[in-house]
Amino acid sequence: MLTLTLDFQELKFLTRQVDEFIQVMEFMSRKNPAVDQEELAVARRLKDKLNPVEAKLRRNKFARH
Repeated sequence: MLTLTLDFQELKFLTRQVDEFIQVMEFMSRKNPAVDQEELAVARRLKDKLNPVEAKLRRNKFARH
């Protein structure tokens, strides 16, 4: 397991980059499903790790429906 400490600015930047990657991959995989080779799932897990509070809120939202 790799542990890395990021300051707030680095975390904010990395979170934006992961969000952009997810948006692009979602768009591309709708056009051509073969494009996604599990990168989208990895990016989503990384986003959850980068922002655990948002991930918890998202899980709770879906659990209620």
